[in-house]
Amino acid sequence: MTQTLAAVKGRLKIPYGDLNVIGQAFVVQHNTPEELAEKLQAIMAECFQYGGLTIPIDEQQPKTITNIRFWPFDNFRYVWMEAKPLTTNLTGQEPPQ
Repeated sequence: MTQTLAAVKGRLKIPYGDLNVIGQAFVVQHNTPEELAEKLQAIMAECFQYGGLTIPIDEQQPKTITNIRFWPFDNFRYVWMEAKPLTTNLTGQEPPQ
């Protein structure tokens, strides 16, 4: 199984303090490129269904309802997705334990 770090990012129309770009990250597990593409499409569809991105206020604090901020898409000039492999599995076999 391969893991990919996917981040949905948005450039703010008006900077928020020092922030110009914010993003919501996900770790996606997949076996094939086709499965990865399906999961990335599902992530973007879910973000658009909710109408924005949910970002932790303080990354060092627990993820509770008081430590997140919702950024509606109206706040962004544009939104994009980046994906970077975290692991690779070229043989299709699980690595030895």
